[in-house]
Amino acid sequence: MRNTNLKLFNNQVIIDRILDSSFNYWSLPLIRMLEWHTFEELCCFIIKSGGYETEHSSIGPDGGIDIKIFKTSNGKQIYCGIAQCKAYCKQKIQEKQAREFLGVLMNEKLSRGFYFTASSFSEKAYNLLKNNGVIPYDGHGILKLINKIPEEKGKLYLTQLTTKDFITPVCINCKIKMTLRQNNKKGTDFWGCTNFPKCSNHYEVKDYIEILINNPD
Repeated sequence: MRNTNLKLFNNQVIIDRILDSSFNYWSLPLIRMLEWHTFEELCCFIIKSGGYETEHSSIGPDGGIDIKIFKTSNGKQIYCGIAQCKAYCKQKIQEKQAREFLGVLMNEKLSRGFYFTASSFSEKAYNLLKNNGVIPYDGHGILKLINKIPEEKGKLYLTQLTTKDFITPVCINCKIKMTLRQNNKKGTDFWGCTNFPKCSNHYEVKDYIEILINNPD
């Protein structure tokens, strides 16, 4: 068996074992292993736990808004904020991404927003967001938010989240789960759409072993 094929086999085995595991508490590795759509759902859960209502953008181009946030006042829902969610595990949010989100916030005529990432922010991006009405939450910040939620409620959502496939990403074009494929020329793995060649959308496969080793609870 060629080494590239062995790597593909190992990735699939690792993913299967993670999905078959029992999760009794929230952790940074778990947050960083979430595929993008499940990560957005987690962010919705966090915002709702703060007393707001949310509207999760449908799968597809979102125009820079992953979540719309509403508060109830005198029996009426008021559109009061937006959130952007990036399920990165290593890539930092940079100043350019922060400015783009602030532009969307301005276009929506809003003064409040949240920026969630499972990874971290560059110093410039963090300060830019914080100084312009946006609260930035990195992986550690998200974990702190979850731990502030009543324990029973947090554990119930943890069970709901981890009893489904939270690793295999959804194709943003076709709204279906992708499949693990391999680039034969480069010998690297990637998530490919099951509608290929009709849809050529693809995503990088996260290094799950590195996440588990280098991100202690």
